[in-house]
Amino acid sequence: MAKRAADKADKLSGLENAIKLRDSMRDSTAFRVLDSVIVAGLIVGLEFYNLRNELDAAAGTEREKNRWRARSGVIGAYVDLLIAMESLTVKLVGSNSVLAVSRKTLLTIPDRFAKQLLGSLSSYLVKSYSGRMLGQVAGGLIFAGLNLYDAWYFYKWEDDAYIGHLIMATGGLVGTFSTFVVGGSSAFLGLGPAGWVSLFLIGVGAGLAYWLSSKSVEDWLNKGPFGEDSYEVAPHLQEPETAFYYLLSLFANIRISIDHNPEFVPNYPLDFRDTVPFDVRKANTRIRIESSLAGLLNVVEGIDVGAFLALKRTETFHDISRINAYEKNTLTPVKDFVHRLLPNALEIFVNTPPFYMSEPLNNLPAVSHQWYVRAQLSLRDGPLTWVFPAPPPKDPTPFGPAYAKPDFESRGSLFWADESENKAEDAQ
Repeated sequence: MAKRAADKADKLSGLENAIKLRDSMRDSTAFRVLDSVIVAGLIVGLEFYNLRNELDAAAGTEREKNRWRARSGVIGAYVDLLIAMESLTVKLVGSNSVLAVSRKTLLTIPDRFAKQLLGSLSSYLVKSYSGRMLGQVAGGLIFAGLNLYDAWYFYKWEDDAYIGHLIMATGGLVGTFSTFVVGGSSAFLGLGPAGWVSLFLIGVGAGLAYWLSSKSVEDWLNKGPFGEDSYEVAPHLQEPETAFYYLLSLFANIRISIDHNPEFVPNYPLDFRDTVPFDVRKANTRIRIESSLAGLLNVVEGIDVGAFLALKRTETFHDISRINAYEKNTLTPVKDFVHRLLPNALEIFVNTPPFYMSEPLNNLPAVSHQWYVRAQLSLRDGPLTWVFPAPPPKDPTPFGPAYAKPDFESRGSLFWADESENKAEDAQ
């Protein structure tokens, strides 16, 4: 009896100390900052950014991996966003939040079942689960599953990034299983030891996945015609002509620059003795599309450059205080422009409209302009037509009519070079 009383006293003492520690941490500045509405809002913004990235990358993920991997990534991003929004809305309006219903208990594990399953360890098992907790478990399992799949995928490609994804999957599993442990979420700044280990592993894994990720040339060498056991992984790289096409694209080095036209002369009069065309003289902007294809193939003619332009006009309206503002954007394709073909480049000459400052008193907006460029190079080789830039070696997508038209609404489109993804190093 005395021993039981002592053990009970020790447990009560430990519980009291834990409560005191928790209360002291809640009063700390660090806890108040991390538990604030601002941080919750930043997390929501981060999850929106993550969701947008998943949606933007879904098409590429489906081409390189499969449809289920792409859809699972989007579903996982939606789950994480929903959990983050629930946390933010509860902090803002408390129990009045519509999403606060997720904190009601949905599942309870009976003590008898827990003891039969885990024995003495059942006292450490969380037995009541809310919708939020189940959502966290689902999100964690999806995250771990995606990274396990990615680790397997990169391992097949002999890409060392698989190490980082294995570590991230481990971190996701540790964080998920910590949900089932009593007291696993209230040790320090809202996270227990397992939670901090999970964050550490995910951070380290993400860094390693980025650092160890192979270059496209390495992918081609590992799984191209000279790689071992490559047919099942990359059959599209085993055909000699196709493999050469992918390799050629890696060194094509398509570069796009948009800068001031060095031959522009304001108010230039028509002069028939001038060796520079008049339309070039009166254009204030030069767009230059360069490539190393001609040098690689030792050809001067035969490479066609398809260039398409669009001008984005941005109107920014300010109030009198210049604190609040809203924008109106208009994207207009431009078909009429002057061009000059050089041995290794295509130069396009256009006029960029002037910039205007806003005049709030007259309800006049600030007006600025930005050029969008889409370029596609093609080379005919007998019955074949090679289109550049080709997809990365991991993407087996062939060129087809679906990729024949430019898309100004997105960047990095398949088979198209743009002013952002293919910006020349010395461009402004």
